[in-house]
Amino acid sequence: MNVTAFLHMEPQRLLMDDMRSSVQSHSLLGVIANGANRLSEIASRLAKNAASLSRPLENLIDLGYIRREIPFGTDPKAAKRSLYKIADPFLLFWYRCVQPYVALLEQDQITAVESLNKERFVRQVAEIWEELARESVPRLKIGNIDWMPAQRFWGNDRDGDQIEIDIVARSVDGEHILIGEAKTGAISVESVLKNLESKAARVCFTENKKLVYACWSAKGKTSRSGTISVFNADRIFDAMR
Repeated sequence: MNVTAFLHMEPQRLLMDDMRSSVQSHSLLGVIANGANRLSEIASRLAKNAASLSRPLENLIDLGYIRREIPFGTDPKAAKRSLYKIADPFLLFWYRCVQPYVALLEQDQITAVESLNKERFVRQVAEIWEELARESVPRLKIGNIDWMPAQRFWGNDRDGDQIEIDIVARSVDGEHILIGEAKTGAISVESVLKNLESKAARVCFTENKKLVYACWSAKGKTSRSGTISVFNADRIFDAMR
C-alpha cells in the first residue's frame, strides 16, 4: 500500500502496456472488483450502454484480467445470468483495497486504510479459497472418480427459492455429481454434510445421479468422514503444483 512500493502502480502500467484505451479498462476493473458483476450493474455504475461494453469486457477476458462465470449446467451461449469477476488476485486486491483509498495512501495513512480494509480482505481470502477449491477438483480424484472442471451454481431450486452451491462438478463418466463447499474458518464436518445433502435435494441436476460430497477447509485436516471428503490448504496446494 506504500505509494513508493514497486508494485503500487502496477495495474495502470499493465493496462497501458496491454490496452489501447486503458482509461475504460481501469474503470471496468474498478467497478467489477467492488461488486458490480452483472452486465447491467456494470453499465449502470459507469453510466454506459450495456452493448457498448461487450468488446472491452471480452478484451479483458482475453488478457486474463477478468473471467465470465455462468451457473453450473447452463449453456454458455444462452447464459443470461453471467457474472464478471476479476481473475487475478493481485488486481482484485489493488482495485478493491488500494484504488478506493489512493488519496489516503498519498497522505501516508496506511494504518487507517488497513483498518478500513479488514472486512474486504477477509472477503477476498474467502473468494480466492473458493476459486482454488474449484480449480483443484479435476486434480483430486475425489472418491476415486475423475472429474470435469467445477463451477459454482446459483439460481432457483425446485420450489423457486434462491440457492447457491460453492462447488459443483460432473464426473467424466457422467454418472456422478460432486457437491462441495469451501470454508476458511473452523468447521463441523457433520453440519457441512447435512447442509450439502439438503442443497443437493433441492436442485434438479442431481436427479438419477450418484452424489459425492466434499468440503475444502483451509484450517482443517485432510480426511474422509463417512460420505464426505475434507481437503485442507496443504492438500490443495500439493494438487495445484
